Amino acid sequence: MRSYYQGTLGGKSQSGAQSGAQSAASTATYDYSAILGTTFRRVNAFDKYTWDDTYKVWTDRSSDTDYMKKLVDGGQQLTISGIVKPNSDKGGALRQGIAYTPALTYQIIEEAAASSIVKAQRAKPDVDVFTGKTFKELADKQKEPVRRLRYVLAVHRG
Repeated sequence: MRSYYQGTLGGKSQSGAQSGAQSAASTATYDYSAILGTTFRRVNAFDKYTWDDTYKVWTDRSSDTDYMKKLVDGGQQLTISGIVKPNSDKGGALRQGIAYTPALTYQIIEEAAASSIVKAQRAKPDVDVFTGKTFKELADKQKEPVRRLRYVLAVHRG
């Protein structure tokens, strides 16, 4: 089980789990009956953003504790209803992590498609709704330091 999920399911603290999220699977053992029935709340990623009429931008509210608490409190409650484990260490089609039913996956897709931020992005597919700049402008800006470096190298080689 990946370290990050261990924190979620009580295997270790969340901060400790995040620091070890890149590490290999743990050898810890768990009482499956303690994990089954665990509930948590689902928050859509797009719900962390709200439109700011004053500045005409989408604002990331994920650091606003009160706002996030309301989102989590109003989030869809999910319950761990089963645990799947592969028969061997040879791998296979199973992946570590939390899996959702196809119905929940489609629900999430439909909610995202109906969200204001996704509608705004679809209405202006060439413009990044977070920055108000075109994707071409943003790509060109990323290339700018490389262009300057090439110029400096060319001048230096003279």
